[in-house]
Amino acid sequence: MQNTAILDLKFEDLKNKITEDIQKQLLEFTLLINSTQKEVLNVPEAARYTSLATSQIYKLTHLHEIPHYKPRGKKIYFKRSELDNWLLAEKQMSHIEIEEKALQHVQRRRKNEPARK
Repeated sequence: MQNTAILDLKFEDLKNKITEDIQKQLLEFTLLINSTQKEVLNVPEAARYTSLATSQIYKLTHLHEIPHYKPRGKKIYFKRSELDNWLLAEKQMSHIEIEEKALQHVQRRRKNEPARK
């Protein structure tokens, strides 16, 4: 009988922990959805949107490495569209894209070369 009480207690703890985790995930999801619908984001929203820590966001603003706004020198805001551009700014080409670009370059050079005799 005592073993059943221990199992019930552990089951109840597990159920509470799962419920708590689901609620946290749901809150995060809701906040993320809200931040993707707004055009102007604050620091915590920008951190969630970019998947960066808030401390990293503050560091990037301090170093002027991320586009941001500070009306009246206080709170920091971001335009979502500018964050998108910043996130996608330094595209790394795939091997296929590099090969295609090299082929185009070679073809252009051959086209512009005078015929050899």
